[in-house]
Amino acid sequence: MLKKRFNRESLGRLLRYFVSGGSAALAEILLYWFLTGPVGMVPAWAHAAVYTVTFWMSFLLNKFWTFKSRENFLPQLAKYGILFVFNLTATSLLLSGLVSVGVHAMLAKLIVMASVVCWNFLVYRFVIYK
Repeated sequence: MLKKRFNRESLGRLLRYFVSGGSAALAEILLYWFLTGPVGMVPAWAHAAVYTVTFWMSFLLNKFWTFKSRENFLPQLAKYGILFVFNLTATSLLLSGLVSVGVHAMLAKLIVMASVVCWNFLVYRFVIYK
């Protein structure tokens, strides 16, 4: 059973997920740093702005490259949008909470990003790009 689940294609998909996720994460970190540093934006607002930008980057990379999905664009976008709203709400609350107790804004952002990675792959694989 494990051999069937972890074949060449599934391992390739996982590798593509990490590459596309890493690209989106790098963009997210750099944009967040820019907005909270030189621009001086409040961390929660910067997080929301950056998360919106990287939402599109992540959606398009995952749809067309990671999961090579041929399904209808709009239903997948709707599912992804629901996940986006959930993730944005949960991560904004977590980020604000961490910053309010004295965690540096960039460290808080990294903790928040790591928490999202933990559940998104499964949601992408079995719900959005099945």
